[in-house]
Amino acid sequence: MKPLHLLACAAALCACGGDMASPFSAVAITFDVNKQAFKLAQVRVNSLTSLRHLKGSSGDVTAGGKVRVSTAAIKAGGASVDSLRSAFIKMPPAQVDVSWNVLNDIVYPEDFASLELLSTYYNMEKARKALADWGLTTLPSRPIVAHADLADENGLSPLPEGELYYPPMATFFAPATTAQQAVPPAFNLGAVAHALGHQAVEELIWGGAPSPSPEAGTDNKAKHIARALAEG
Repeated sequence: MKPLHLLACAAALCACGGDMASPFSAVAITFDVNKQAFKLAQVRVNSLTSLRHLKGSSGDVTAGGKVRVSTAAIKAGGASVDSLRSAFIKMPPAQVDVSWNVLNDIVYPEDFASLELLSTYYNMEKARKALADWGLTTLPSRPIVAHADLADENGLSPLPEGELYYPPMATFFAPATTAQQAVPPAFNLGAVAHALGHQAVEELIWGGAPSPSPEAGTDNKAKHIARALAEG
């Protein structure tokens, strides 16, 4: 789905009035491990304060916007996440407006845009819950931006294929589908969990530096974790 189409659908199709907060059951895209296929399934969403605008403790979801990054700026002395966000965001993302119907106390997204956005949030919530269960409870939530126009000075995405977390801006970017990838990568819980792993390394080990230098550090375990994540 094209970015503008996602925004148009999310903004224009709002048949359900009011708003909802968690907990509630909903239909979302999940992955069936046994069948090795994506499917619609009933899930439980537990951390949203606004279903309409997808705001919650797992991260606020927005859509669209234009981001132009500069490698030189990232490596410049004194660079910070806040300064890079301010410099790189040329057009801010828009607040999403999810549409849904409720049947038998289950939320059904009304269109693909709403389904995609809600599924993205659900995967983030589920991945964060898994980390919390393992004891990692201090990782802060970060913005989640769907379908942003994200490019570097060469017109290419600064994110490697399959990656969702961009450390210089401490932001998760959920790209649109492409001719090569028919399923949004944020539908993949493994990809979202992998992205959270990157965030954990960047923020809890490197202190949130926009451009850390792992090999210069003294923590051998940290170097191996960072390398393992980078190499998949």
